[in-house]
Amino acid sequence: MVRDADIAPEQKLNYLGSFTSANPQQLVDNYRKRQGDSPANTIADLWAELQRRLGNTAALTRVLIERLCTVIYCS
Repeated sequence: MVRDADIAPEQKLNYLGSFTSANPQQLVDNYRKRQGDSPANTIADLWAELQRRLGNTAALTRVLIERLCTVIYCS
């Protein structure tokens, strides 16, 4: 969902930082602190690393959607 959303890379990083927890959130935070990289490169690298570490992007997306929906009260 966030990966394919038509929003700025900075906003994608902010959403991922807000709606992840534990080790994935630490990874997101580490990538957000990178110096010199463009946000577009950072988000691409972050997705690749999340895929490598956690494997299933469909499962990641589903969990993220569930968390977003609880915050914005989706039906």
